[in-house]
Amino acid sequence: MSEIDRLMGRAIDRHRAGDLSAAAALYADVLTRRPDLADAHHLLGLVEHQRGGHAAGLRRIRHAIRIAPDNPTYHANLGLVLVAAGDLAAAEASFRRALALRPNQADVMAHLGSVLALRGAPEEAEACFVAARRARPDDGALAAKHAETLLTLGRLDAAVAAFRGAVAGIPDDPTLFAALASTLQRLGRTDDAVDAYATALQLKPDYVPAMANMASALRDRGDIETALALCRRALEIAPDQDDVRAVLASVCERQGDVAAARAALQPALDRGSGSALVAAAHVSLADRPGGDAAAVAAALRLGERCLAADGHGAAARQQLHFALAGLYDRTDKVDRAFGHYVSGNRLTAARFDPAAHRQSVTDLLTAYADFARLPRAANAWPKPVFIVGMPRSGTSLVEQILASHPAVHGAGELPDIRDLSRDLPLAYPAQVGGFTSAQLDDIAARQVGRLTALAGAAERVVDKQPANALRLGLIAQLFPAARVIHCRRDPLDTCWSCFSQNFGERLPYSTGFDTLAAYYADLERVMAHWQTCLGPSILTVAYEDLIDDPEGVSRRMIAFLDLDWDPACLRFYENRRFVRTASYDQVRRPIYRGAVGRWRRYAGHLAPLAAALDREGVAHDFDAGAQ
Repeated sequence: MSEIDRLMGRAIDRHRAGDLSAAAALYADVLTRRPDLADAHHLLGLVEHQRGGHAAGLRRIRHAIRIAPDNPTYHANLGLVLVAAGDLAAAEASFRRALALRPNQADVMAHLGSVLALRGAPEEAEACFVAARRARPDDGALAAKHAETLLTLGRLDAAVAAFRGAVAGIPDDPTLFAALASTLQRLGRTDDAVDAYATALQLKPDYVPAMANMASALRDRGDIETALALCRRALEIAPDQDDVRAVLASVCERQGDVAAARAALQPALDRGSGSALVAAAHVSLADRPGGDAAAVAAALRLGERCLAADGHGAAARQQLHFALAGLYDRTDKVDRAFGHYVSGNRLTAARFDPAAHRQSVTDLLTAYADFARLPRAANAWPKPVFIVGMPRSGTSLVEQILASHPAVHGAGELPDIRDLSRDLPLAYPAQVGGFTSAQLDDIAARQVGRLTALAGAAERVVDKQPANALRLGLIAQLFPAARVIHCRRDPLDTCWSCFSQNFGERLPYSTGFDTLAAYYADLERVMAHWQTCLGPSILTVAYEDLIDDPEGVSRRMIAFLDLDWDPACLRFYENRRFVRTASYDQVRRPIYRGAVGRWRRYAGHLAPLAAALDREGVAHDFDAGAQ
């Protein structure tokens, strides 16, 4: 072995041991003897970079590349130093050169993905992460980076899968479990989110942001007392965490205690909090009992001022936009309200593909084209009742009326049928004809067991998941005796009500007029098919009819469920059952007509919605001059 080789060996040993000063001296000694040794220049450059001297490191590695321009490792490490120096464009070029010289390097592909994500090219970044993860499927850190990029792209379901890969690879990182939980929460998968937050808090019991987010998830599933306790615990740890106070206020408001909600916010307001969540909560409470015109005006000023400031995340800004829109709406400033509704919807990351959805509907209807020939379970269980239709079409009101009957349990919007359709032993919907009656009975029995556990002794249990309209064929195969109530509402009122509700990532089609009209038309097409196949088991209830004749329509619904009439159904607003959906406040009040024709207040802004409905062939009565 030559003296140069011995010196290089000693230098590399010291480098690996972390003795950077000794390594630098040895590399420099080598270069006094062999000034043209590319490896020595390259490794000395890495040492300089590791010691914080990025500029010196760049000079050394570039010199190595001039000596040996086709060494992919030199180009890859140059990219890393360029990232540290903040030159992302040059780093991208270096990583691409390294991959051109030696393709399929998982590490380099991952680094390129990170740079592309930072440079605002998430589609390319995602492709890099996919390629890198094929080679390193158990790398939790890589999976986490992939998940973050998927969030940027609005692909939340895929992000959940990537975060699950991240926590499998790094099971002791509470931030990864919190990120998984947050993504699940954005998708409306509240129970799964609570479980993931609980794991994060097991790993880090004083993790205040996870406490606050878990409290909001607990609020949404009705566990108010636990949510309150968690907020209070978080404030004991961090009394100046204003976002926690915003969550606490929302929990108190959901409990119906407006005074407690305002008290929860007051310390943050007294401090002049810049939190968008605090501002949103304050705006939402401004015109509730105890507020006045001055309080409303002050809340609007605070909200607008907060929006004008920098530093707020998209979710918080979205919440504030919708809070301001709601208060402007309630104070008859519809033009200002409309602007905030538009801005709030634009902040939704998830995207809806109308063409893909239409194709999925076509595939569904093809699979169920000849329903009479498809296998069905043999059971005759009358317990399950499904309320379906567009969101904001009266589904919550119908459920509340039914659940006020002593023989009916309202289970809310269950994910069960959706999850079941994903876990079937045959592909859904393509292979729905391949089941045996016995298989369907076995699947149905498990679901009835779940419903019975929820409902106890109730004779009927209601699943109010509007999107089950797309799964009524499967429901009819599993539960031939099930009853379905299809809620319909004026298309303009329905679509406008969806647009003006902060559904966010849960219902991405609700964020634009074109996508709303496309989804509405697809649902009409689906329901027309089910009506042909399953007519007697479906009762269609028009929201407007229910408002005009609440007793008559309610009696018809109860009779449809083969139950005796009970007058408690007309006092549904006295039922204190927890309602998870956006209509929780409305169903606490008697029937009112204020939501019929609500679109007319915004007629001056809704010509594009009417045009979108026209393109979809949906009949409506739009009049631009309506008020």
